[in-house]
Amino acid sequence: MATPARSAPLVVALIVGVLAIAHVRVLVGGQTWADVAYHGEVAPARLAASDAIWAGTLPTWWDGTALGVPLAAEPSHGALAPAIWLARSARGLDWIMLAQLAWAAIGIALWARKTASDPGAVVAAILVGASGLFVATALRGSLPAIAHLPWLALCATNLATAPDRSRAAIWAVGLGGALGLVGLAGQLGVLVDAVALAIVIGARRASWRWLAAAIAAGLAIACAQWIPAFAIAGTTAGITIDPLPVARLVELIAPAPAHHDWPSVFVGAPLLALGLVSAISWRRIALALALGAIALVGGRAAWPAILGVPHVHLAVLVVVLAPQIAAGVDALYAGERRARYALAIGAGCSLVALIGLVARTPVAAHGGTLIDGMLGILCIAGALTIAWRPGEAGTAARAIIAVLMVAPSLGALGVVAPLTDRAVLDEPRWAELAQHVPTPRRMFRSQFLVGVGRDPKASALPFDDEIATLVGDFGARFGIASARSDDPARTMDLDAAFQASAFEGGALLDRYGIALWIVPSTVVGSRRLPELAHRLTWSLVEAPVAPAASVVRGAVYARTPAATFALLFPIGGGMGVPRGTIALAGGGDSHVDTAPPVACAIDAWDPGAIALGCTGPGYAVVSSTAAPGWAVTIDGAAATALTADAIRRAVAIPAGPHAIAWRYTAPGGAIGLGCAGGGVLVLGALAVLSRRRTARPASPARTASPAS
Repeated sequence: MATPARSAPLVVALIVGVLAIAHVRVLVGGQTWADVAYHGEVAPARLAASDAIWAGTLPTWWDGTALGVPLAAEPSHGALAPAIWLARSARGLDWIMLAQLAWAAIGIALWARKTASDPGAVVAAILVGASGLFVATALRGSLPAIAHLPWLALCATNLATAPDRSRAAIWAVGLGGALGLVGLAGQLGVLVDAVALAIVIGARRASWRWLAAAIAAGLAIACAQWIPAFAIAGTTAGITIDPLPVARLVELIAPAPAHHDWPSVFVGAPLLALGLVSAISWRRIALALALGAIALVGGRAAWPAILGVPHVHLAVLVVVLAPQIAAGVDALYAGERRARYALAIGAGCSLVALIGLVARTPVAAHGGTLIDGMLGILCIAGALTIAWRPGEAGTAARAIIAVLMVAPSLGALGVVAPLTDRAVLDEPRWAELAQHVPTPRRMFRSQFLVGVGRDPKASALPFDDEIATLVGDFGARFGIASARSDDPARTMDLDAAFQASAFEGGALLDRYGIALWIVPSTVVGSRRLPELAHRLTWSLVEAPVAPAASVVRGAVYARTPAATFALLFPIGGGMGVPRGTIALAGGGDSHVDTAPPVACAIDAWDPGAIALGCTGPGYAVVSSTAAPGWAVTIDGAAATALTADAIRRAVAIPAGPHAIAWRYTAPGGAIGLGCAGGGVLVLGALAVLSRRRTARPASPARTASPAS
């Protein structure tokens, strides 16, 4: 097959144009993804990181969830991914995600062009970039890491075939930089996959020193994220991952609706079928098998959650197969019989998968799944019909085949990643009504609210009702922290506190200064709670609670958090320890004080920096998480921080007025930044070497295409 003239700018323009058209309603329209987890769990932390950077500070601490949590030190927040810092709003974050989809697709095309034609590379890139699986990685926050993998692979490929030291140094710099960006994005599983991909593609006898230097530099840069993460490991609740049921593999080739835990993994039959047409090296076969095995066993048995959800490894597997997909497209254009048969088998598998998917669930529950699936199969059949003509396909035939193969993925986006009106994300009525509450504003909301008057089979609220009732950490955009949090950086003791107070949740909310409650409307009258608003069967109320920062005079002691909660929240209900007394960790002489706490003046309550004016004697207690890294001063002099009530902090103060200042520093943060600086210096040294034009003759082994 004759290879047409290559034009990288045209390739980039085609990819960006097609993806922009596919996502035009998000890009310039008034819509966004209707995904509760994206807006309630993923987006808030990333927007908080962006706000911190634009405010001129490091994103070390976040007050938008629980009683405050580490921000950058928790990898799943993705706070150190540089691209995220450009997102100043929810719309801006959507744009960043779309830009990263395009970045990944462009990287795939440029990498595929090493062994395939421009048309084949473009089709492969669009098939991957428009797949439900890659949109799903955007909605679950792993795309900032995955998007750099094709570029890493491109650099590794060029490094393996570099004809001289100068060019080897250039590609080593690119590889190290891409690996560093993968590491900063906070996905350890993707980082491990990236190192494996670099070794599989770039490890050659003549290039291994450059490869080792690049990997070392990239991992050093990643230390800015991972040293603080490992420093707080064991002190946070972490995340739990869901396994990938084998039945969901059907979604790879049938466009199923999004799931609550992870959106659809649809990539389409053409992509998978054509990826199996051309020959592949044993190294890449081994990597692909390993990724597939990880995706199938992830989440089962003793699988460490930090290594990533199985769906992420499926996305990496698709990246690994991308050049093969482009080669398969070329084979189809060239009229090769094996490519035709592969596409026909793919169409048949799609039909069987669609029938099985619809048979498993009522058709009405699938929305447009059946229609989209059937139209997709018809498109594949049309492409196959045109490609079945003898001889090499002409220019017009290639264009039609490309459109027919790409159309199913583009058409299924509405099912696998449904959209909603962006106006839903404007400040909800409940957030507006809560603005009069002094900072820090904290709200208790049950993890799951059940709708009434909607589909009786639905257990959770529809998207608009979830957003309106400040689901997850969504309220953080309006200065309202979700006290009952699922954030992985929360302390394990926070969960234990809510469990211990199950008989009398009001006692917990009162003690920790959580004034905003979302409770069943039936409770409002019986508890005489002042209602601010109601929606469906739920009400937003404001309760009189203890100040978030105050001075108390009494103290009791407990050696374990469990003992602390037994004192604070007795099984019979009620308040076990008076408001004017706190439970301190350790041992000592207890003295109960029944006087109410005396509020401190809050001079500043910023992320990682709290300034108070308190009058002693007693304990100045602040309802902010007792996490490692906090230090306190009294009138400028260092003091000893105490853990109060298991999940907040206190400091003993003498009589009289005092200025209390709390400051947070991420444990291991300085070491991580130092290592990252060292990695940047190594890449800088490699860049200097790249300017030395000491070319050496290239051996045939080095000028040949890499076996991988």
